[in-house]
Amino acid sequence: MAFTHNIPMLILLLIGSFITVQFAASQTIGTLQPGFGQALAEVHRAEMSGSTSADTSSLVSLLNKALELNNEALQPTTPASKRAALLAEVDQILASVQDRAAELTNTYSEKSYADEILAYAVGAAVAFVGTVLWGFAGTFYQTYRVEKIFQMRVKRK
Repeated sequence: MAFTHNIPMLILLLIGSFITVQFAASQTIGTLQPGFGQALAEVHRAEMSGSTSADTSSLVSLLNKALELNNEALQPTTPASKRAALLAEVDQILASVQDRAAELTNTYSEKSYADEILAYAVGAAVAFVGTVLWGFAGTFYQTYRVEKIFQMRVKRK
């Protein structure tokens, strides 16, 4: 009976050790270049503004490349001169990602604003045409109805 109570504890211990290993193996935010957070935020803004998946996927691939270079620079076997060159390249990639993401954000936010104005204008034009047609239909119905009344003849039985 005591053995069955140890199984859930063993499972929890295994899950906890797995999670600990995953956190230890993953890269912490302190080891990343400072521009990573800003670049990710810019890419997210570009994506939310309505940019295409091709545009954002190219930015994400650049971010992945910068992350790989950052990992390579942080390896203890990397010489100091190569580390400095790799970190400079990471900074350059992050700056280009931020610039491109800002351009995409501006482009697509302006496009969506113009599309919104166009939609309102088309809606107003359709409403105006519908109102005019409704008025003509009402006038036509009244005219036709009046003519029918005067054309009626009373027949005796």
